[in-house]
Amino acid sequence: GKGTLTVIKDMGLKEPYVGISQMVSGEIGEDIAYYYYTSEQIPSVVVLGVSLGSDMRVKNAGGYMIQLLPNASESFIAKLEAKIKVMRPMTELLAGGMSLKG
Repeated sequence: GKGTLTVIKDMGLKEPYVGISQMVSGEIGEDIAYYYYTSEQIPSVVVLGVSLGSDMRVKNAGGYMIQLLPNASESFIAKLEAKIKVMRPMTELLAGGMSLKG
């Protein structure tokens, strides 16, 4: 929906860091990526997925976040963008057995 996304980070200072950005799509992954780009100036990809069972309980949930490091080369960025475009949706990866466990 419409609104703002507020991120609060405890960076060990006197007061926590508070960053705010507009929600641009209502899709949380896109809104988090937009926050990083506008508030922290870090180009990011955030992919999230949730699958529900017939009983409406969460069957699978997961995601990943990729952030570019400073001075990333244009050729690396182009290769990364090409890979991201052909990746299956997160829900399909989870349904196919993708796991971060060992």
